[in-house]
Amino acid sequence: MLRFIIDDPAAFARRLRALGLKAERELRPALAELGAYVAEAARKAAPQRSGRVRDSIEIQAADDAPAVDVVATAPYAAFVEFGTRRSPARPFLAPALQSARRRLGVLARALTPPFH
Repeated sequence: MLRFIIDDPAAFARRLRALGLKAERELRPALAELGAYVAEAARKAAPQRSGRVRDSIEIQAADDAPAVDVVATAPYAAFVEFGTRRSPARPFLAPALQSARRRLGVLARALTPPFH
């Protein structure tokens, strides 16, 4: 059994908040880098017919949370990604995310605080 005794709860709470802020400061640039990687991979995988889907791929960062979205804003991008009854799927976002899985592992390891 593992037991923790907190002698000064207020100091402990302050340290937890400080760790959270530090982790968020470190997380945002890492997420931006990962988003850029996924966006570039998606652009390379996107159909090249007119280039509109490829050119509509962008990164959107959330202001209120450490998050990043890679989206294709072309009106028909979802039809290309998932297909329709008459048109087969030509995925470009999902494969881009799959190719970034190794980077996600590296990111997770980088964010794990060392234990003392």
